[in-house]
Amino acid sequence: MNQPRIKVCGMTSMQQVEELAALGVDYAGFIFYEKSPRFVGSKVVAANLKAFSGIQKVGVFVNETAEKILQIVTDYGLDAVQLHGDETPEHCKALSAETTVIKAFRVKGDENLNEVLASYEDCVDYFLFDTKAQEYGGTGKKFDWSVLERTSINKPYFLVVASVSMMQRS
Repeated sequence: MNQPRIKVCGMTSMQQVEELAALGVDYAGFIFYEKSPRFVGSKVVAANLKAFSGIQKVGVFVNETAEKILQIVTDYGLDAVQLHGDETPEHCKALSAETTVIKAFRVKGDENLNEVLASYEDCVDYFLFDTKAQEYGGTGKKFDWSVLERTSINKPYFLVVASVSMMQRS
């Protein structure tokens, strides 16, 4: 079995990023969704993050245009994007030609995910499963993971554990 990888989201300072890298965390997430209380905005200087290479940098976006996402990827030196909104497979495919794409799915725990996942398999690199909330973004709460046992998952995926995401390979 592959070793789980850890992603911590919501970074708002370079000090946090440096500390995560020193701890051996694999991925640091930066929220580029203005309605989030953890919106990175001007809290991290783009050039400083771009120059930092001790951790994989993931930008988290919600229903943003491909053009704006790709500009932020370039400006901040992001290694991947996490799409946490209602992005279509076509939107994901356009981005995946340029960068690594993680598509987040908001899960209640009682749904059948097979059909929706199948439509994204050819256009993203990873899946991420998070608890469905009223608003976009993570809740830090665990959904009924048994839904994944009933799901055919043919991609590596991140599973939100509290406010830490761990990647599993299928």
